[in-house]
Amino acid sequence: MPRSVKLRVEVIAKIQTIVHNNFYCQNDLADELEFAQSTISNFINGRAVDRRKFQDICEKLGIEDWRELAEVPPQKLAATVPKLENFPTPAPPNTAKTIAPTSFALETPEGSAVSR
Repeated sequence: MPRSVKLRVEVIAKIQTIVHNNFYCQNDLADELEFAQSTISNFINGRAVDRRKFQDICEKLGIEDWRELAEVPPQKLAATVPKLENFPTPAPPNTAKTIAPTSFALETPEGSAVSR
């Protein structure tokens, strides 16, 4: 399961109403949960937050099943990895070509004594 989730677009207004009816401001909710105010703001405005914090906020708001509200954001990595069908198929190695060894005669430098 992904590490972060966000509110589905169609429930954002409902959640904002619940928060504003039960708390004076976002900071009050943040203080009660001991979260940063930016986490609450991200949650309320439909931006991704840590899944565990998402669950805790839902619980604090009296929402029993957080999964009904959650939309899992697409993984950034998955969007950047090319699909396998986009890669060319490698050609099999060409085993038909063989190179015949070449023989070379070695010459001895002048003035060297070579015993045979």
